Amino acid sequence: MEWRDIIVIGAGAAGMMCAATAGQRGRSVLVLEAAKAPGEKIRISGGGRCNFTNLHTAPDRFLSANPSFCISALRRYRPQDVIAWVEAAGIAWHEKTLGQLFCDGSAQQIVDLLLDKMRRAKAQLRLSTTVEAVRLAAAGGFEVTAGGAQIRCQALVVATGGKSIPKMGATGFAYDLARQFGVPLVEPRPGLVPLTFEAGLLERTALLSGVSTPVRVSAGKAAFDEALLFTHRGLSGPAILQVSSYWREGQPVTVDLAPGADVLAELKAEKSVRGRQAAVGVLARWLPRRLASFHEAYPAVRLSVTIGNTRQVEANVLDGTADLGLVEGRTESDILRRTKVDVDRLMLVVAASHPEIVEIAPGRPDIRGLRWIIREGGSGTREVLEDLARREGISLADLQIFLVLPSNEAVRQAVEAGAGATIISDLVVGRAVAEGSLRSVPLELPKRDFAMITHRDRQASLAQMALKAHLGASSDHGRAD
Repeated sequence: MEWRDIIVIGAGAAGMMCAATAGQRGRSVLVLEAAKAPGEKIRISGGGRCNFTNLHTAPDRFLSANPSFCISALRRYRPQDVIAWVEAAGIAWHEKTLGQLFCDGSAQQIVDLLLDKMRRAKAQLRLSTTVEAVRLAAAGGFEVTAGGAQIRCQALVVATGGKSIPKMGATGFAYDLARQFGVPLVEPRPGLVPLTFEAGLLERTALLSGVSTPVRVSAGKAAFDEALLFTHRGLSGPAILQVSSYWREGQPVTVDLAPGADVLAELKAEKSVRGRQAAVGVLARWLPRRLASFHEAYPAVRLSVTIGNTRQVEANVLDGTADLGLVEGRTESDILRRTKVDVDRLMLVVAASHPEIVEIAPGRPDIRGLRWIIREGGSGTREVLEDLARREGISLADLQIFLVLPSNEAVRQAVEAGAGATIISDLVVGRAVAEGSLRSVPLELPKRDFAMITHRDRQASLAQMALKAHLGASSDHGRAD
């Protein structure tokens, strides 16, 4: 029978960090992981870039029956310690909204960092190894049966996580083990999850599937100002995921689609100027038009289409919510297979009535002097603008960001109304440029591939292969609007 000082069940972030720390303290450590690869949830976190810490981490941000439970841990290991650890490994990062820190590159960098710390600490890792039984050893410690082997240890760490994302192998193993050893459990309930609608309400909101917009969502005393996403099942997005941890059955959820704005007052003001057309113009800014369009390549194949930005699509394919995705922006996860299906041309556009744009040099407009209308974080066109700013030696924060909108249609309408400039696909604005309502500004921008993304470890269905072939055939004969 094998012997280790410590066995860790689960090679996620907690399990690998625990193993590395114990190994550094001279303990012999074995990590058992049922999946084929370690850190699977890390790799899909943050849309494939891993939101590895938050600058505002504090005890009051944690939900627990014992609010003091996390205080000592947070005092001993702060966000600044995580940042120092990441920077020491040479991993570049950036801050997004609300103190969220993401890798500039792939989330795989964090997985590799944890694996390297384990190797240096001489902690061993066994993948594709399911724990079949755990029992107390007669001489003290534990006996673990895993992968047909018997292993004894002095200390056992259960770091398998909860039941979230069962498609990635998550189970209730930890709860069952706790019950086996008489450890009391707080009743598990979903948290940080989307909300699903009953059939009647779902039918009424079906046309909004794929629309994302900034909102204020509240349940009881908890309220969050972030993005909301309408889905084919109900509501999701950061605001909904946050409030879901506070919501209880039978309690109302309040969604303010125009936070900080008095839409009724604005409608009255617009009506006095534009009459009945006022409602359409005002509400379009808060409720962008439906983005999803459906094309059935084969009558026998049922397609369910949800529109999102590149990061949202990537995350959905990684966690199994979507079988495949179509994206324009960069994808970060190396467990996705990317297949080119077409090419997109980007344009810098302004309204036809926009004043002439100052150029630093021919074909190089002064982007600091423009007022920008952009997409939300995670969209491909926003990444192009971020890259353009970096080429000019500045950051997105140095630009005049006037509006952040959740759809290309909303961006196009705002630019046509004279609100500012944007970088957007020729597919979206080509007709408006040809008809003269928008003006293209000379600027060399990279072409982007339209790509289909699929999960490398999942077998493609016949329907997926048919769709892939159809898209490939379409791209060979030109682009379809």
